[in-house]
Amino acid sequence: MHNISDILSSASLLVAILTTIYSLFYPEIKGVLDISPKSGSLKKDNALDYEKAKIIRNSKVIPLFFGSIVLTLVFIPEFINQLKIAYQYYRSTGFDMENYNTATASFVVVTAFSILLTVNIIIISFKYMIQLKNLNPE
Repeated sequence: MHNISDILSSASLLVAILTTIYSLFYPEIKGVLDISPKSGSLKKDNALDYEKAKIIRNSKVIPLFFGSIVLTLVFIPEFINQLKIAYQYYRSTGFDMENYNTATASFVVVTAFSILLTVNIIIISFKYMIQLKNLNPE
């Protein structure tokens, strides 16, 4: 049997690290997303922005993308397990506050937050890749 307090501690720490990295990387990512790509005969003027965007993609977007997915996947099995246990308990005893477990509830909330953050990072990563394509001067 796993100690849910240990799992909660590691999940909380890793989500805090991911959130910190995301908040540090976001301004540069957003800066690229806010660029208005030039088109037509001015498309070659995108070259500097495109090179900068490729560096940010490789150093920030890709690591953040894969890191968030891996982090979330690590805790999904235990998240599902805890939801199943809670559902089975609720079906057998109803809403009983005597056996409420704050650590388990906190783990579920932290993991749900991690899932939502990962979805947000995936969406931003895809928008970034579309923007990178639009900035391509060729």
